[in-house]
Amino acid sequence: MWNMTGNTIKITQGSFRTGAYNNDAPGHTDKPHFQVAALDVTLDDVMLSGEESGFRMDRLSFALENGFLLENGEMDFSSGSDLKSRVRAKLKSASSRVNLEIEIGNKLAAPG
Repeated sequence: MWNMTGNTIKITQGSFRTGAYNNDAPGHTDKPHFQVAALDVTLDDVMLSGEESGFRMDRLSFALENGFLLENGEMDFSSGSDLKSRVRAKLKSASSRVNLEIEIGNKLAAPG
């Protein structure tokens, strides 16, 4: 049985991009498809095991290079031995706010 836990994981001013290894390849543009310019996030109570997983995200903000800016985000995620996964999120950008709560039971994940 495996079990991984972490108290606090912080990323400050992180960035990443996706794209082809060889931008000269036919059909690939020079500009990567997904570009995060400034990522700030703090994860607390990170837990990953064969029985359950979860984390709490107290601080999330990022800027995409297309101009989108997520100013503030919070999220709780848990998935347990009861075969249910839960997500609660509050996200705020300059022009919108989203409050989201989702619970998924095992019948959605089980084969027909």
